[in-house]
Amino acid sequence: MLPNGSNATDSYDIHIDESTIVRDERVFAGGYANGVLRPVERLELQGGLRINHTYEGRCAGRIDGGGNAPANICGSLTRTRLIPTALSLHPYSPIRVSIR
Repeated sequence: MLPNGSNATDSYDIHIDESTIVRDERVFAGGYANGVLRPVERLELQGGLRINHTYEGRCAGRIDGGGNAPANICGSLTRTRLIPTALSLHPYSPIRVSIR
């Protein structure tokens, strides 16, 4: 091949005798709990917890002539986290306004 690439072989003329496959899976799940406590009539405490669970997995391999894809390379990550939500403390009032 010349240094400037003028006589390079066309890439369509090169036969590649392999095909690859990638499989991946992702699962996300979570739950939330909230609580309200009034220790005295005019004071309200609010707080909660959230739990997040994630799973991510991926396998890659080469497809043989029969179309089978062995799991040559696999990896996964699983994470579960417990997250406290903000605790709010405020004077209780019988009139409540909620904007969503």
